[in-house]
Amino acid sequence: MDVNYEQLTNVRLRFMSACYEELEEQRRLSREAAKEKLVAVAQAKEQVREQSSVEVEQAKEKVKQELQRELDRLQTQLRDAEEEVRTLKAGKHQLLSRERDNLSALDRTEKTVINEINEECRRSASLLGVSPRQVQFSTVSDSSSRSQITAALANLRAVNEELRNHIQELSSELDSCRAMINTMEKEKEESLENIRLEMEKKRTLELEKLKEKLIRLEVDALDLSRTEAQFPQYRPSPNASFRLDLSESRDSEDMANEHTEELAKVAQASARQSLANSMVGALRRKDTEIEELKAALDSRRDQAAEKYASLYKTEMSKELEKSQALLLHTSREQKRINDAQQREIDRLEREVQRLAMPRRPASPTRDHKEKLRNLEERIRLGEKEALMAEERAKLNSSAMSQKMAEMTKLQNTLSNQNEELHRLEQAYTQLHRQYNQSPVIAVSHVLNTTF
Repeated sequence: MDVNYEQLTNVRLRFMSACYEELEEQRRLSREAAKEKLVAVAQAKEQVREQSSVEVEQAKEKVKQELQRELDRLQTQLRDAEEEVRTLKAGKHQLLSRERDNLSALDRTEKTVINEINEECRRSASLLGVSPRQVQFSTVSDSSSRSQITAALANLRAVNEELRNHIQELSSELDSCRAMINTMEKEKEESLENIRLEMEKKRTLELEKLKEKLIRLEVDALDLSRTEAQFPQYRPSPNASFRLDLSESRDSEDMANEHTEELAKVAQASARQSLANSMVGALRRKDTEIEELKAALDSRRDQAAEKYASLYKTEMSKELEKSQALLLHTSREQKRINDAQQREIDRLEREVQRLAMPRRPASPTRDHKEKLRNLEERIRLGEKEALMAEERAKLNSSAMSQKMAEMTKLQNTLSNQNEELHRLEQAYTQLHRQYNQSPVIAVSHVLNTTF
């Protein structure tokens, strides 16, 4: 088969030229594409550069705005903290003023108590007839006021001890008088019984003698009348009548002597009665003195009890109400303030830590750091003042509790004094009752009816 080489060569040439053209076209297209790509990359880079600068500016502006907002918020919190500190200071001043009011009320109460105790000592001393013991009130310190109250109570105890000793002396004297009266009563009863028996015996003997004498006289008269009737010449002579009169005069002298002895015995009995009457008068005077002392003690005890009861009831109720309300309000307010401060402090610490952490590539400015340091310093000062206010509140609460304990102790002491006065009154009443049950008045009545 014959091959046309020329045709093949032409075909090859055409094909090669077509390929060359196509290759050139592809090269051109590649160059255009590379150029377009470079232009696009440049445009993209420019756009990215512009967008990055805008985003950086926006980020900077956003960071500045966030920092400004955070700074404003922290300044607001700082103002709130300062307002709370001012509130705490005002509450502290109120607590101090209330404490001063409570201390002044306590001083007035202590002064009133000391004056009342001095008045009681003066009254007791006037009853005893001794110089009164006084305690002068002076507002120096708590220890001095306690020592003054202790001294006043010691004076009251000493006066009460003297009153008890005086009562014991009166009781012993009354017992000795009673023993003496009982002895005299027994002696008087014995002497009266002896006198009565002797007088009855003598009366009986005299009656027997008179009866016998009358019988003899009647018999003699009958015999004489019979003799005169039978023998008129035997009449009695004047000598016989003289002898009879003489015997009768002797009998009358004996009777006069007996009456004289009886009168002497009656005089002795009357002397004993006068002595008994003087003892009864002395006992009555002692009774009157005891009655006056009892009445004075009753009136003084009633007045003191009323004054103490009304005064301490009013003062203690007021002080207890004030103290309870103050402690309750202080504890609630302090708890609320402490909780709020603790929450605010925790939040501020978290905010400060959050702000201190490097969240953005841009570092904070020096002004911002200075503001943060000032804010932290103010927060620390606020915490310190809050702690100091809490300590003062605790000290005020402990002082108030101590004052209330002292008032309770003083009230218990005065209650013991009132109980002691009540026991003294019961002792006086029992002594008076025993004296009224004594047989002195009955003995006087028996002596008066006997003589």
